[in-house]
Amino acid sequence: MSHCDDCRKVTVIRARGRCSRCYGRYYTSGRFEVVCPQSRARHRLAEVDERLRTARCSICGPVKVTRCRDSFRCNTTRNAQKRALRARAMTGKE
Repeated sequence: MSHCDDCRKVTVIRARGRCSRCYGRYYTSGRFEVVCPQSRARHRLAEVDERLRTARCSICGPVKVTRCRDSFRCNTTRNAQKRALRARAMTGKE
């Protein structure tokens, strides 16, 4: 339990420092700033070949894919996320 950034009530904080009521109000009004500008671009896959593990990504073009639970993921996105995590871990060690 902590204080909501918007209404200052002591309540369970759900996301971005706001209670569920305030978060819903901000979300529907579109007042949240974009944290990562690339998060809106979705890597949609088409022409997936499960045997060769290749596909055509809507952003990257022809790519290799990785199995992710019950679907596939563009390796370009996966590798970028891994690099970002590694870089974040390295800066934390210094």
